[in-house]
Amino acid sequence: MTEVEAWENDPSQPNPYDVRVAVPTQAAVRRTMAEAEARDLATGQDVALDVNVTPSVLIATGLDLEAEQRSIKVETSKLWLHAQDRQKTRLQLRNNALSRKIVVWTQRQQLYIPAVVVLRRMDAQTEQNRTSPVPVHEYPLWLPSQIKSQVPFDKRLADIEWDLRLAQGEESLDGLRRNLQIRSHLFKFKDRFVRGQHANTRARNAIATVQARVDACAEDYRAAHTALVALGTVLDKVGWQHQLLPLLAADIREISEGEDGDSEGRRRMSWIWKTMGVAGINENDDNFRDALRVEWCKSRARAMRFTEEVTLLSEEMDRVLRFLKWQQEWWMAKAEYWVTHAVGQTTRGEGLRAYAERQAALRGALASHFTTMWRPVPGYIQEANRCIAAGTVVASSIAVAAPAMGSSSITE
Repeated sequence: MTEVEAWENDPSQPNPYDVRVAVPTQAAVRRTMAEAEARDLATGQDVALDVNVTPSVLIATGLDLEAEQRSIKVETSKLWLHAQDRQKTRLQLRNNALSRKIVVWTQRQQLYIPAVVVLRRMDAQTEQNRTSPVPVHEYPLWLPSQIKSQVPFDKRLADIEWDLRLAQGEESLDGLRRNLQIRSHLFKFKDRFVRGQHANTRARNAIATVQARVDACAEDYRAAHTALVALGTVLDKVGWQHQLLPLLAADIREISEGEDGDSEGRRRMSWIWKTMGVAGINENDDNFRDALRVEWCKSRARAMRFTEEVTLLSEEMDRVLRFLKWQQEWWMAKAEYWVTHAVGQTTRGEGLRAYAERQAALRGALASHFTTMWRPVPGYIQEANRCIAAGTVVASSIAVAAPAMGSSSITE
């Protein structure tokens, strides 16, 4: 409370809504591993078998090759029967370059995992029975998560992949959430502002680009989760499954989008917006406190926004009633003026008077209807404010109040 009030009074103060504990990234993990290898060199404990390729570089490069395989797989799926030669050539060049990279990488891999030769020999025998060669994006790299316990290898390589896979999972989830928010904004912007075929085509292309990023982040996370499941068995890792859950297609949705069948006031948020990551499991961890602070500030802002909107809405309802009553009296005065001073007791005057009285009756009926419909609203507002003051917002009270107020934003 002290931090957020200080920031509201002086924006130069630290923003309590900002996440101060950064999500672990693969780049940060690689830097940490490089620093650890530098310390090993200084103390004479270096275990690298190649001058240019250390154990961490080997595994990190393997993850990069795996990511490139997923990218080429997507591009291959987009290639249709009547694709142009230019598209086929570009894809083939990417396949050739990736094949060369994998050949060089496997040579270095045999230094650290000699038994991988057995697995590759088995792959070669299986390939002989195939009618077509294995596509480069399906070629097995045999990382520790893929080897599991089929052949012996140094468990330190599995530890390295574990750290990198955790960062990959966290980074992919962060990218998934960010792109889902962008996609939601683009959809709302398109529905509200975009008109015409040209503008709609450009908007759809922008949405398709973001959707491709969403799909890529989802595939990256699924690959990381699959590897973590395998490595967790090898390294006896526990606890992480409660935060990094399997990602289903139904889980990939925007923060305000509920599950199929959820009502407006009972939407269930996807777990991707509620997870704090593996580092958030420990309640004494900085990540947990950081996430808790940001969520508390957001909840306080939503409560204050509710109070502000209710005040404005109450004033608007009062002004609507006063306007309708004024307009009713204005039409009645108009009817009297037309008959008495302007037209007189003629057929035309009687018609004008009937029209004015009808308009006055309509305004009176609207005022009466609104008064009846809005009569319980002050009670709803009082109950909601009481709950906010007590720190226990009752969703049902707000959900009941929202339709009566005519504002869908209150439910949100």
